[in-house]
Amino acid sequence: GRAALAGAVAVAACALTGAAVGAVCSRPLVPGRGFAVLGAALGSLLAWVVSASPARAAVSALIGAARAGAPVLPA
Repeated sequence: GRAALAGAVAVAACALTGAAVGAVCSRPLVPGRGFAVLGAALGSLLAWVVSASPARAAVSALIGAARAGAPVLPA
């Protein structure tokens, strides 16, 4: 029910964040393969660390809900 929906929203937020990082590090924007891989790694790390990241917000909401024992939808 509600927990499955919260998990699905979190998965969607993380997947879309990863797709955005991948699109920014694609060949037309980053010409070298090594730089693209490095950029994707750094972008993924930033998406995990930056407080405004939707992926971080979704995972933090799920962790908080698990500790509280009540599922809530990530904001």
